[in-house]
Amino acid sequence: FPEKAVIAIDLRPQCTLSATILTNTQQSLRDPGDQVVEQMRAAAGNQQVPKTIGGYITTQRYGVLDEAMMPADYLIKCNEYNPHLPPNMWLTSGDPSLDILAPRLSTQYPFVEVHMYLRNFIMQLQQHFTGRELVVFIDTSPGLSIYTQIGLCAITQLVVPVSADLISLQVRP
Repeated sequence: FPEKAVIAIDLRPQCTLSATILTNTQQSLRDPGDQVVEQMRAAAGNQQVPKTIGGYITTQRYGVLDEAMMPADYLIKCNEYNPHLPPNMWLTSGDPSLDILAPRLSTQYPFVEVHMYLRNFIMQLQQHFTGRELVVFIDTSPGLSIYTQIGLCAITQLVVPVSADLISLQVRP
């Protein structure tokens, strides 16, 4: 899809998608993806929050958003870290802070508002990439945590990978 903007959003606190995408396999000992993710978390610069999905949700929930910060500022151009990836691919990194935010988001804040965070994020990205179709992939945890719910509320199509566990295989007729 070279004419499209491909966005991967890692909604997992383990950041496995982020680490996988950002790892340059030919230089994995020098710059593994999980170190890049940690740099993104630490690289707040003049911001009060990191440039991760956890940072974005924090800005939405607590209003600490610098007026100059836009959703596109939370994107990482993937081929700057992994040259094997196409130039039209961006990532919003996962963040361990999702586990810290989850209890508060699921119990203390308006349901609809919280569940629209990622949908609004994607709609604003569409404005940033005017003239290009967005293809957005969201990686969530298998459980129905609040951040998985936020991801599900943001999508128009769903892909559900399924792998059989040992117990399921034993129950098979």
